[in-house]
Formats: sequence, structure tokens, C-alpha cells
Amino acid sequence: MRLQDWSIGATYVRGFESGTQTGRVRYALHLKQADIEILDPIVRPGQDVERTLVHELGHLHFAPMHTKEGTAEDTAEDQAVEAFALALVGLRRATAPRRRR
Repeated sequence: MRLQDWSIGATYVRGFESGTQTGRVRYALHLKQADIEILDPIVRPGQDVERTLVHELGHLHFAPMHTKEGTAEDTAEDQAVEAFALALVGLRRATAPRRRR
């Protein structure tokens, strides 16, 4: 996702305040450092961890333009990031070689 100049860590967590949240990113834009937390698949089996990770990484591209949480702009950003995440993960899955069983 062309984030090679960032220092990014990712960990599993057992839960968030929001019951529907599957991931969260916190970042220091000026340092290009980020920490991503993803809901542990043990807590919610069947969740799409790859899509969640790509979604949270996508927020880093929007970080310079980020606005206050809970605003209409924040909602629009999240919707755009989600659309990109679904497209990128879908494209990778569509073009990945099929595994033999």
C-alpha cells in the first residue's frame, strides 16, 4: 500500500468500546509511526482480518486530511477507506492463484 516510509505495528486485542468495531489505528503523522489493533479472531470467528488490516492501513493515507472524530467528514473518510479496502482485498483475492486441496 506504499507505506514503506512508515513504522507500523499490529496486534490483536480482545475487544473495543464499540461492539461493531473490528480494528483501530493510532498514529503520529509527523513521525510516520502507527499502531494498529485488530479484534482477535478468537473473539469474533469468521471476521475478515485481512480486510480490517487493509482498512486501518488505508486511514494512514488520509491522515494528513483527518478531521475531528464523529463529524460528517470523518464518516465520509471512513466510508472511502472501506470502499478502497474492499476493492483492494477483492482484487487480490480475485487474482491470487488458487490453492490445491
